[in-house]
Amino acid sequence: MAFSFKTEPVSLFSIFYVNLIFEEGELKMKIMADLKRIVALVLTNLMLLSLIPVFLSQDVQASEGLRVSYSPYPLTAGCVSELVDPASPFTLYVTDGNGEPVDLTMGNTIDHRTVWNYLFKDHHPTTLGQYYWTRTDLHNDDASRLSNKSLYGFEPITIDFTQASQGKYIFKNFVANDAGFFYITVYTPDRRRAGTVKVEVVQPQVSYEIINTEDPEQRVFTVPGDPDFILTAADNRLYNITAYAFNAQGIPIRGTDKDVNVCSGLREYARFTPFTTRPANFNFTRKPATYRDLYRANSSYPDFLTDQGGRYYLYLGIDYNTNGVIDVLNKEAHSIGAFNVHDIDEQKRIYITNYYTYYVSSNIQWENGTFATVPQFDISPPEIGWGLGSIYNSSHDGGYLFADINRDGKLTYRDSLIFDSMGRCSFYVFSDDITTIGGLVACNPFGERDVAGGPPLSQSGPQNAESRFRPDHTFYLDFDAIAQTIIGSGKPVIRVYNPGTGLELTKEYINPNNYDLIYSVENHLRIVLEPADPRDLALSKEGIISLQGAQHQNSIYGRLNAEKFDDTTVTSATMHFTPTGAGERIAWMDCIFENTQDWAPHQFKLEKLLYFDSLGGSGLKVTPSTIYVKEDNEVFILVTEIGTERPVPNATVKAYGCGIDYIGKTNQDGRINTIMHPTSTGEIVIDVSVDKMLPGKSSIRVVEKEKTLFLELDPFKTPTNVRDIIISGRTLPEATIRVDNKTVQVNSTGAFSFQYQLTEGNNFIQVIASRKEIEIKKVAEVFLDTQGPSIMLDPFEKIIDQVELLVTGRVEPDARVRINDLPAFVVHDLFKVKVPIKKGLNILYVEAWDALGNKSTLSVEVYNYQQILIELVIGKAQALVNNEPVNLDIPPLIIAGRTLVPVRFIAEAFGSKVEWANDTQTITIELDQTTILLQIGNQTAFINGKAHLLDAPPMIINSRTMVPIRFIAEALGATVEWVKETESIIIRRLI
Repeated sequence: MAFSFKTEPVSLFSIFYVNLIFEEGELKMKIMADLKRIVALVLTNLMLLSLIPVFLSQDVQASEGLRVSYSPYPLTAGCVSELVDPASPFTLYVTDGNGEPVDLTMGNTIDHRTVWNYLFKDHHPTTLGQYYWTRTDLHNDDASRLSNKSLYGFEPITIDFTQASQGKYIFKNFVANDAGFFYITVYTPDRRRAGTVKVEVVQPQVSYEIINTEDPEQRVFTVPGDPDFILTAADNRLYNITAYAFNAQGIPIRGTDKDVNVCSGLREYARFTPFTTRPANFNFTRKPATYRDLYRANSSYPDFLTDQGGRYYLYLGIDYNTNGVIDVLNKEAHSIGAFNVHDIDEQKRIYITNYYTYYVSSNIQWENGTFATVPQFDISPPEIGWGLGSIYNSSHDGGYLFADINRDGKLTYRDSLIFDSMGRCSFYVFSDDITTIGGLVACNPFGERDVAGGPPLSQSGPQNAESRFRPDHTFYLDFDAIAQTIIGSGKPVIRVYNPGTGLELTKEYINPNNYDLIYSVENHLRIVLEPADPRDLALSKEGIISLQGAQHQNSIYGRLNAEKFDDTTVTSATMHFTPTGAGERIAWMDCIFENTQDWAPHQFKLEKLLYFDSLGGSGLKVTPSTIYVKEDNEVFILVTEIGTERPVPNATVKAYGCGIDYIGKTNQDGRINTIMHPTSTGEIVIDVSVDKMLPGKSSIRVVEKEKTLFLELDPFKTPTNVRDIIISGRTLPEATIRVDNKTVQVNSTGAFSFQYQLTEGNNFIQVIASRKEIEIKKVAEVFLDTQGPSIMLDPFEKIIDQVELLVTGRVEPDARVRINDLPAFVVHDLFKVKVPIKKGLNILYVEAWDALGNKSTLSVEVYNYQQILIELVIGKAQALVNNEPVNLDIPPLIIAGRTLVPVRFIAEAFGSKVEWANDTQTITIELDQTTILLQIGNQTAFINGKAHLLDAPPMIINSRTMVPIRFIAEALGATVEWVKETESIIIRRLI
């Protein structure tokens, strides 16, 4: 199709404003720019005028010639795609049959808004079903009744068709609140070709990490998990829950990092709004009072809830001050419950009422397709009208309870938690009842929008989209999605045992879900309660269980106690219960826990946690109760009906164990007489079964004839360094062994063993064997020594110029000793060993092992000094340095009773640095950290800056500087020895 355009732009100038204060040149430039815009506008309008007949013509039929796809696939409910992943807005891709992109703007000759409104068709069903979701339409205002402006009263969608030449058309801010699908059809401008795509939406993915705050190990459990973790209801448990949310592509739904993760601004789009489903206490607590009144929002007369009855709710905890404690005084605990109904007055103004409503997501559609218009404020069941949360593609769980965090009576984004930059948010839940816990997930900017949920104005109103969507004025967040993953808050696991046999009661005779009781007799019951999830902490013992039903008592109660059961701490109670009726569900069990929190109710009650069936039972009387091994024993068995004591004929009796395998039938008197010859000691089990009666069970004990009690302990190692030891021994199989008031199992041969944890030093383990009031006691004395032997080294004299060192000391008798990996010679408790050493610092690493292998170590530092020895003789010009002769320039002299020696020789023999300053007649001597300053003729010397008075001043004799020997030697850390007989001077210095 070809288009030609003719324009007369002069007639259009009047629609523009000309600023007359411009200079002449500026005015011309503005007029030229306006002319360009006018031409573009006229061309577009003329093209549209020529296309309108094509758009509106029913004769122009579009054929399938376009291929339409979209991304991201699939879309995620509750989420605006580009807010989760800025690189992935909701985009339609249009290509022709050859895969080439189709430019619907025809090179931008058609206005983008025109393309948007006329070439894209967003399909809504002509007739809607019982449930229909809330989603933004693809169009804001396309002059139809199905655009966002018409449906919801606002225009959220923005488009970006700048890539139309590549066949890409972007629609921003699109969002749907539930999983589902819809169709979009795209037309070419000439309406000759079209293509349709099915757009699928799935629920956001949510997972949870859960910690019981009372768990000292702070273990983390997960939902989904293997298996899913289940909270335990009604036991005053506080769980810390962290929710993680992802879109369909697995990208985290990220928000912002804040100290407190409660929404406070409209731009906090990534949010999670916790909810619970209907708590179990709604089934038995007092229902809310109702009052029929006018609801102006749709001119109906519903039954308003004037109170919340006797119901109680779970509480949501938000740690505002991040101290790890949910503080009620700081308003950190929020009831997850009902909201106030909002209505409109005669002037159409919204106001808050004193009535209550729950978020009910169900409605009623009659067989003729019309709907109940009266609003339903109480959560179903039963379903009686239109729920204000009936805005999804299904009723989901029928309704939900939310927390009014900001206490304004409405559910808005301010009652939501925000996801942090990792896509997670954390909150606490007091699991006070049986229910499920989840949340609304969103990443959209419409948290303040209330566009759906209001009850219909007519019975046919919800049948089409144009009249279905009405605000309810109470529940906003209409574009947020219900997370599919939920957390269970479940009832405790309850098991019922026979205390006499320790066996769990059967569930196999009437209803496989109910425990079986014996009719008309007292049933002794041991009731064990465990957490809903076996990985969780044991239940509190602060509780009461009750049994009610068809029995001779109206109701009986038992207090729970904590005890060890199968190596696990459980909560249990023992009760006696006598059914007076037979059949299914003749009694049930309730459980009551005290509420330790600061809010109502005083007690949490879990009602009808399990049921009991009742039927007749067969009783067994066996005589005798004990028989002897390897002997013939006459046994009498009588089977009677429990309660009436009437004999039961033709009952099947089985006896097995200890080499016995017997099956027989009772006679008309309910009796069996037989001979049993057991081949081993132990127990013979006797079972009886009768049609339509509970089976009976008994046993016969098989023992050896009387034997003398004895107790033998096997040899054990002492002393030992093993803390956990096994003590074993033998006694009579019938005997009881006790150690520290604990019973030790004895097997059929009389052997027993037990593990005992020793303490350091002597341990006295008393073993007691008892049988028939006779006791034998034996004490096993075991010495535990896990300490290494003590090591004592003899002191060392000063070590000078040694190549090996004799190390001696004492150690625990018969220990092994190694020093620097050299074995020492040990006699009883004395040891010695020669250890090579080097000049300077040496480390002696001593290791010692006692006879049990316990090890001790000791590390000692020893210093091997090197000695410099100088020998001088008065008047002799030759000295000895380490016994090596050295010639002197001038011999030592005695002047005025003081011995003077050449300073350079002495200093350099010790390795000192000597400097002579001729101008000041001073000598400087430096050795290690010592600096000595001398001056010729000056009787004051300085050591490291400190003045010292000399006996005689330095002097120059024969051009050599002579100094007092004792001063200079001792200043350099040496010792001086004067040998008068030989007039010798011996100087020693250790390094």
